[in-house]
Amino acid sequence: MKSLVFIKIGGSLLTDKSVPYQLNSDFIAKLGKLLPRKLPKDTDFIIGTGGGSFGHYEATRYKLNKPIKTSRQILGAAVTHLSVQKLQQIVAQKFLDAGKPIFTMSPSSFCEVKNGKIIARTEIIESAFKNGFIPLVHGDGAFDDQKKVRIISTESVGLAILQSLKKKYSQMTAIFLTNVDGIIKDGEVMSSINRAEFCDFKAVASKSFDVTNGIYEKIEMGLQSTNLGIKTIIANGNTGDVVKKILRGDKIGTKLS
Repeated sequence: MKSLVFIKIGGSLLTDKSVPYQLNSDFIAKLGKLLPRKLPKDTDFIIGTGGGSFGHYEATRYKLNKPIKTSRQILGAAVTHLSVQKLQQIVAQKFLDAGKPIFTMSPSSFCEVKNGKIIARTEIIESAFKNGFIPLVHGDGAFDDQKKVRIISTESVGLAILQSLKKKYSQMTAIFLTNVDGIIKDGEVMSSINRAEFCDFKAVASKSFDVTNGIYEKIEMGLQSTNLGIKTIIANGNTGDVVKKILRGDKIGTKLS
């Protein structure tokens, strides 16, 4: 059986989250080098992009972290959907320029929320793998049977996909890339973090807009992934060859356990 790797590129890497629609040009310019030049043939890859100052700005502006009740929020959900697609297209182009067969997919077209749980219909993802493509997904607004539309983070989309495909792969890895070296405690990078340590963990409050709980979301989704037997790492996306190093087993970032 093959391996599956989900790589989430944080919005803090792609953008300046404190300024609406502001790209991090230095990181964007290096995106094409994020994946190893030669990808292993026995491994499928999915890449996810954070919303950064694109999606989070619009979601905050239209108060989409609250139940959808007004026509303005309905409009805002559509505006937010378009904004994350704009960032996704920029990212996709950089990978395509580097010769990587990226195929963009909006989660709203294959994910829905039922009874508060994200359900991913992954047939389209599997078809992309079969035909040699690398799916590129993002956080999105998913249709919800109770709340009309619910904002779902890139991490939660990735987890739903991994849950759906788990029986079809011998090994799964989730890599959450951010702009710091891992989970920081007392000025030091934690080599690992577990559920008990997470309960005691005090994250520094963000001054920018973020409707998916920032670092808490990454850790929570990561811990849920480990419960499924998925190797999960939070690391700095600015580290050279970071994906290659993680896949070959180098000790880098924070492992969730």
